Amino acid sequence: MGMKRFFKKELYEIVKTHKVIVIPSVFLTFGLLSPLLARYMPEILMATVPDAVNIELPEPVVLDAYDQLFKNLNQIALLVTVLTVMGTVVGEKIKGTATLVLTKSVSRFQFIISKFLANGILFTLALILAYIGCMYYTSILFSGFYMYHLWLSFFLFWLYGMFLIAITIFASTISGSHILAAVLSFMGYTLVNLLAFAPVIGRYSPGALGRFSTGLLNGSKSPGDVMATVLITLLLSGLTIGLSVLVFEKQEL
Repeated sequence: MGMKRFFKKELYEIVKTHKVIVIPSVFLTFGLLSPLLARYMPEILMATVPDAVNIELPEPVVLDAYDQLFKNLNQIALLVTVLTVMGTVVGEKIKGTATLVLTKSVSRFQFIISKFLANGILFTLALILAYIGCMYYTSILFSGFYMYHLWLSFFLFWLYGMFLIAITIFASTISGSHILAAVLSFMGYTLVNLLAFAPVIGRYSPGALGRFSTGLLNGSKSPGDVMATVLITLLLSGLTIGLSVLVFEKQEL
């Protein structure tokens, strides 16, 4: 079969299972909703407060739209991505299709890399749609959309998502059932997010990239502040995929 044909097969599976519609739709929805929530949430909250209570909320700004976007993506959209990817390897092992594929000139290395790249492409497409949707509505609701370091902020969040995909593929590779893959994937997602709040090491955790995205926009972080975390995330992503390959090489299918 060869890696090229197997990679095309992975892309076809994404289209066949309608992931190419569902996942981008979820991301695009949050991209469109985030600036709307940022713009009108203060008014909604004020409408629910009794007249006797005097509360002043700050006027929404462009930063609020992107801050809301990163929160929504991290809390829900990335979790949806993890849920979609977690069965990608274990499913083929259980069905026996992995054994069939590996007898047709596809190495185990090519098998794992194709899975990672195919899911990474889907995630990238979905994230781009979310960014475009958010920028579009932000430009309408806030009379402008650009902020300094905006593209770098987007890149940081993309890198964080790709790392989570690598972690999820590893969980799927070491698992022998869909339930175990789901548990390990969710544990990995949770642990990565919790480590971002740990003293000292938290700022170097891949999970911190989500917070750094907002920090770059509000000026509390500079590109130099995030460089170490970016390099560590790239290294950990490569190591995680490498471990997935090593484990898969030793498994009997």
